[in-house]
Amino acid sequence: MDAIALIKADHQTVETLFKQFEQAKDGDDDTEKKRVVDEISRQLEVHADIEEEIFYPSVKSKAEEEGQELVDEAVEEHHLVKVTLAELASLPPSDQAFDAKVTVLIENVRHHVQEEEEEMLPQAQELLGQDRLAQLGERMAQRKQELLGSGGNGGDLTKEELYEQAKEQDVPGRSKMSKEELAREVGKG
Repeated sequence: MDAIALIKADHQTVETLFKQFEQAKDGDDDTEKKRVVDEISRQLEVHADIEEEIFYPSVKSKAEEEGQELVDEAVEEHHLVKVTLAELASLPPSDQAFDAKVTVLIENVRHHVQEEEEEMLPQAQELLGQDRLAQLGERMAQRKQELLGSGGNGGDLTKEELYEQAKEQDVPGRSKMSKEELAREVGKG
């Protein structure tokens, strides 16, 4: 999977989690809200780290001034997300500010994703080319596995989350796999 496909797959994973949070919020289920926000946090932190460590420096080194500004803006957006995640980590889901902070987080991330997918990723495709994007994707996938700490065993991901990752990696036969089989296949990606 190349870097752009990996980034877009991460975006889709997080969007799925956002929808899960919105459902949990509507159902007033504090336990589920906390579980989903913990997974949102985990996914966003790892995603931001691999972009900042691997993808953004490659784009920035090849980009002209406008592209470099996009990268700088994206790093600042990541910073705001990390600040909000840190605040959420210290709040119980029953706190009045919890839902509001998550809602603002979701809005900020959706804005970031839209800008990235409409502006930065097409520019990166043009600047870096398919071979370089494939190399970056491989490095990013490896680093993502290291940061997630699942070691290919799926960690504490649900079967549904593993299925989504398998779908993003286009794993054949995924609909008939057990959680353990999905974890093994996703770990290879």
